[in-house]
Amino acid sequence: EFVSKLEALDAEHHGELQIEIPSYKGFNRYSTDLAQRIRRQERTREIVSALADRYNAKDADDLTIMAGEAIKTLVFELMGDADGRMAPKDAMMLAAALKSAVQAQGVSSQRRAKLEKEFAGKVDGALEAVAKQKGLTSEIVESIKAKILAVAT
Repeated sequence: EFVSKLEALDAEHHGELQIEIPSYKGFNRYSTDLAQRIRRQERTREIVSALADRYNAKDADDLTIMAGEAIKTLVFELMGDADGRMAPKDAMMLAAALKSAVQAQGVSSQRRAKLEKEFAGKVDGALEAVAKQKGLTSEIVESIKAKILAVAT
C-alpha cells in the first residue's frame, strides 16, 4: 500500500519530485526500528513519571548529581583504558557526554538554589505577618527564621 501510494505520488508530479521507493526489506527494517524506539521512549516516560511521583525536588537533584558523577567516572575510566588509542570521534563523544553531565549538575544546583531562595522568601513573609500580629521582637523573628532555614537545608 505504501509503495503504491509513492508510485501514484511520483506519477502525479511527473518527475518534478525525486521519490526513491524503498525496498520492502528496507522499509520493514525502518518501521521495525522506529517501533522499537517508540516503545523504549514510552517505557522511559513511564519509569520517569513513576519515579517523579515518589521523589521530591531535593531527591531529584541528588539523583542528577549522582548520575553526573557516574558518567564522569565512566568517561575518565574509558579514557584511561584507551591508552591513547581512542579514535577522535570516540573522544569527541566522551567529551560531549562529560559536558552534558556537568551541565546537568549545574542546572540541578541552580534549581535547588532557586527553590531555597523562594522558600526563604516565603518564610520571611510568613514570619513578618506573625510578628506583626503577635508583637514579636525582631530578635525573636530572626532566631525563628534561622532555625527554620537551618532545618530546611
